[in-house]
Amino acid sequence: MFVLLGLSLVITLTSSISAADAPARRPDWPPFQMTYEEFGYPSGVSTPPTTDTWVVTWHGLGRWEKELTGSTTNPQAVGDTYHFDGKRFIVDLSLPGADDIAIDHTDGVPVMPNAWLVPGRDAALASKGFHRSADPTSNVVQYQRDVTVPCSAAGPEQRPTACATGTTFTRRETIVYTTTIIPPMPVELWDEIDGQSVWRVSVLRVEPIME
Repeated sequence: MFVLLGLSLVITLTSSISAADAPARRPDWPPFQMTYEEFGYPSGVSTPPTTDTWVVTWHGLGRWEKELTGSTTNPQAVGDTYHFDGKRFIVDLSLPGADDIAIDHTDGVPVMPNAWLVPGRDAALASKGFHRSADPTSNVVQYQRDVTVPCSAAGPEQRPTACATGTTFTRRETIVYTTTIIPPMPVELWDEIDGQSVWRVSVLRVEPIME
C-alpha cells in the first residue's frame, strides 16, 4: 500500500469529469484551487532546508495564477504572484518598489505553473524511465525512477556517499498520482539521495472553483 507522506491531503474534486469533457487536442483539468508545500535544500543538505507554501488557481490549460503564501526562509517574498493568461506571463513582486516582470508568449505553447503540474504528464513518464506501480486497494499510482548523476553536479555542500569512491551518484525520483481526478493529478513528489529526501512537494488541498 502506498502512503502519502507529509501532510494530509484533502481532494474534493470528483471523477465526474470524463476524458471526453477535456479539450480534444490536450488533456485538461476542470478549474480548481490547489494548496501545496514545497520542501528542499536550495544550497545543499548542510544548510537549513526551506519550506514554501503556494496556492495555485487553475482556470484551464494555460490560464492560472500562483501565489506564495508562506515561507520559512524567505518571508519577504510572501505575496509574490505569478500569472499566465494564455498570452503573457507576469510576475507581480510584493516588495515595495519592485518592478513587475512581463513576458509575452506568442508561440501558442501554454506556460505551466510547475513542471510537475501538467495535465496528462503521467502518460509520458514511462518513456522517461519511470516504472509504474498501482495499489489495487486505493486510488493512487506511483511512478519511480533512479537517475545517475555526475558527482560534479552535487556541489561542495552536498557530497553523496557514492562520490567518496566514484564519479556518479543515484537520485531516486518518485511521483504519486491520484486517479480520482481525470486526467490523474500529482499529489506527492520527492527526490532522495542516500535515502534522504532532498526535495518534496506535498499537495495539501484541492478544491473545485466555479467559473
